[in-house]
Amino acid sequence: MSTPSQSAPGHLQFYPAIVGMLREAGAGHIAVFGGGGATISKEDGKAIQQAGITKVYGTSFALPEIAADIGRFLLEQRTKRGLYPDIARWSGKALKGDSFAVARMLSLAEDRIRGVPLAERVQKEFLKVLNAAASSAAKVVMVTGDGGSGKSTIIDELVRRAVADQPELRIAVLSNDPTTIHEQTESAFLGDRVRMNYIYNPRVFMRSVATGKAYETLSPALRDSISVLRAAGYGLIIVETPGTGQAGVNLKQFSPDVMLYVKTKEFGTAIQLRKDQLLKDANVIVLNKADLPGAKSAYDELENIISKRKDASLHATLAKSARDPGMDLLYMDLASRLGWRSTLQPVSGEVFSFSQSTLLVPHPRRTYLADISQSVREYDRWADGQIALAREGKVDRLDELCQRLLEEWPARWEALSSQAAARLGTETHATTLNGLRVPKVALPDPKDIAESLRFLLEEGLPGMFPYVTGIHPLRPETAGETTRQFAGLRGPEETNARLRLLAQGVKRPRLSIAFDGITLYGDDCDADPSCRGKIGEGGVSVSSYEDMKAVLRDFDVRQISTSMTINGPAPVILAMYFNACIDKETERAGKALTAAESSRLRTETLSALRGTVQADILKEVIAQNECIFQPEFAVKLLGDVQQYFIDHDIGKFYSMSVSGYHMGEAGATPVQELAYTLSNGFTYVENFLSRGMQVDDVSPSLSFFFRVSHEAEWLVYGAVCRKIWAIAMRDRYRGSERSQLFKFHSQTSGRALQAEEWDTLNPLRLVYHSLMALLNNTNSLHVDSADEPMTTPGEKYVRQATMIPNYLREEAEAFVVQNLLSGSYAYRALLRETQERVLQEFERLDQFGGVQSAVDVGYQRREIAGSSRRYEHQRMRGSPERKIIGFNHHELPEGHPGKQPSVPELVRPTEDDWQRRMHTVEEFRSRHPESGEYLAKLKKVALSGGNVFEELMETTRHATLGQITETLAEVGGRYRKAV
Repeated sequence: MSTPSQSAPGHLQFYPAIVGMLREAGAGHIAVFGGGGATISKEDGKAIQQAGITKVYGTSFALPEIAADIGRFLLEQRTKRGLYPDIARWSGKALKGDSFAVARMLSLAEDRIRGVPLAERVQKEFLKVLNAAASSAAKVVMVTGDGGSGKSTIIDELVRRAVADQPELRIAVLSNDPTTIHEQTESAFLGDRVRMNYIYNPRVFMRSVATGKAYETLSPALRDSISVLRAAGYGLIIVETPGTGQAGVNLKQFSPDVMLYVKTKEFGTAIQLRKDQLLKDANVIVLNKADLPGAKSAYDELENIISKRKDASLHATLAKSARDPGMDLLYMDLASRLGWRSTLQPVSGEVFSFSQSTLLVPHPRRTYLADISQSVREYDRWADGQIALAREGKVDRLDELCQRLLEEWPARWEALSSQAAARLGTETHATTLNGLRVPKVALPDPKDIAESLRFLLEEGLPGMFPYVTGIHPLRPETAGETTRQFAGLRGPEETNARLRLLAQGVKRPRLSIAFDGITLYGDDCDADPSCRGKIGEGGVSVSSYEDMKAVLRDFDVRQISTSMTINGPAPVILAMYFNACIDKETERAGKALTAAESSRLRTETLSALRGTVQADILKEVIAQNECIFQPEFAVKLLGDVQQYFIDHDIGKFYSMSVSGYHMGEAGATPVQELAYTLSNGFTYVENFLSRGMQVDDVSPSLSFFFRVSHEAEWLVYGAVCRKIWAIAMRDRYRGSERSQLFKFHSQTSGRALQAEEWDTLNPLRLVYHSLMALLNNTNSLHVDSADEPMTTPGEKYVRQATMIPNYLREEAEAFVVQNLLSGSYAYRALLRETQERVLQEFERLDQFGGVQSAVDVGYQRREIAGSSRRYEHQRMRGSPERKIIGFNHHELPEGHPGKQPSVPELVRPTEDDWQRRMHTVEEFRSRHPESGEYLAKLKKVALSGGNVFEELMETTRHATLGQITETLAEVGGRYRKAV
């Protein structure tokens, strides 16, 4: 067996620990392979292999080559060692329930059926195991159903309830996956484990098995496999079949105690149900996905079909939800049929009513994306018609609005620009070093009626609808104003030092805090190998609000703007940040405050804070998987944050940064990134409106985040998004001018950076990406460091990255004019084409029923994966369709010292860093023995549907991030990974 892995730094601890744990468990025969691109240096690779890793793959290996190499290794090992050399020892252990031995026996069962030549002693030992199954009292539940109906999720939820309800029960799960033929090769996906959260328990064993041949409905080894599990002493054996059709599959041959059949509302007409053999065989029928439109009618139809069967029961479920009352009732029915005494207290409520409460967008609003597309198209048709009239000289036939625009715009612009210049302490015109007097905003001649109207309707004056040229009349010119450099490493103290370095000479610093993987998943630092090597890697380790105070040391929190890249635990981290800021302001007061003074200071502090928190959980589900809770609960928490902002008049801090960057880094095309990001933003708006909030309280609290790279679409991405958002907010949501403003942050593309000639070529890429962002009038910008493909950035390359936008804005004179591309034929053509493709993507999402339904079936993830595959194929060396300078075009020869230059500074945490962080967490917990009381209160608020963020403002003063995450997961359920 082998496990390929792609890891970030932390590998020096993680891989040796994995090898050690396998050896301790008696599984030293398992081979472990690793690969981490450029993040594993050659020296590290050698050290890892010396610790017992079979092989580490570097950047020169493509994924197909890695797969082929591992396959060759496995064949060689099998030939060298022979099959089942220690069969007597393994069979004995299997009868005692040893999971490794059980797995070995299941492999043996499959080999026997496939006709693999086996020694006589092997056959004899296996028969001993099969014979022992006769005395087993195990219960067998066969779970079958349509493909995609949610069988794995239902099994996982049943396992969760059974483990909690039956403390002595041992459970085995066998998931059958179909073997399919692809390009004359047979293979099986075996992905059910990925979708399960609750099988990772000492009392639960899970195995995925292939049917073995294409067109087989079940593994031919299934009968023997069940016998192995019986012999091993499992009390409950759950067998999942592949997706089925009307012809069904003969499951009665296995004499199951319960046959459970899962369907969704997608079964067609009632006549189709009457043809369904499994509907006649099963004694427990489940209609899953009760939130789908039409599910109640489908349930009624099923009920009518089985109403005459006394042995059958029907359940409606929403298995993906952690607190589904339908799953509780299904489990209780199963327990009764199996003869168990259950202590489960079902959640009250009828499942169809409950399912409606989990919808991000209510069914009557499900066409929101199509409606937005229609609004944008209608605006363009209207504008085109008005411009055509102007070109024909029929000014008197123009809409009253257009006539007024033409009459007022020169004077209105003069007033707006003068006010903006006075506010910024600047002028409306600039004089170049060679004495040219240039307007900072280039506008058409007012005498040209047709061009003036085209400009006003298609692009708009800066700061005026439709905001294509920008949301501000004049762009701020403060040195470093757009710079928001991502920073986070080791502990809070080291991150504070890096942030202060970046803030030197900046009047109002814009901090951007990166968090380590432990924090991103809502955990605390501990000595577990999977945690230890990642503490402080790739970002700062934060476990309490006191850590956040240390990150902010020496900063005036009212003068900074802070962005935090955190998603799953975002509400918890945000509460910690707010509390840290309140404490810092209290300390700055320099005296003991009365209760009234403390309350006033708290209100004033929160109202003054500037910044944003990423928090975009839909993006995580689509592209990144850094999720903790189930999506519906996670979005509910974000709504609680937004409501808190409204209730406490927090108007300068964005409640969420809706992010496309990570979709782009996962492989999305620019159009996919723009479309999915905007559609996610509109989904949050719809969700918050459904909770009773007003659009003018919601829209201004949202900001957006994009990557920017070398494709042509990046010339117009800001313009396209500003226009679509403005039209949607004005024409569909009836939002104010403030709600129509689309504010976004940009970051240069990390994916575009290469390890080859990184010190020479990556800076060139970064300058171009920054140029694209600034041409689009991004509100803030983070420039990656050239050394990021290999390490957490070193100070030299951080400074280089910081200076790139300063050079472009302050030294280069291209940005004297802030709408440099305005009016360009190419710009207008690109804008129209990119906008049209984004709207088409909206309409495809609408066909699924909106973002949530598309996410549930994996549409966006699948599309991004397809784009990523095309990208990887296009960049292959040889005859690349996508030229990447230094990588597949204009390459230096292999062995050239400049091809992969060494990194001058590998920035990594040390053993002292890890020990310090673990001690800090332990020390905070020891000082707060009252945490249990506050955690219990938090859980009560979450269960009752109260505002969780309001309560987190108190909880985070007494409990750590990991403690809070565990508490909330009990209510909201753990995220079930998408495949």
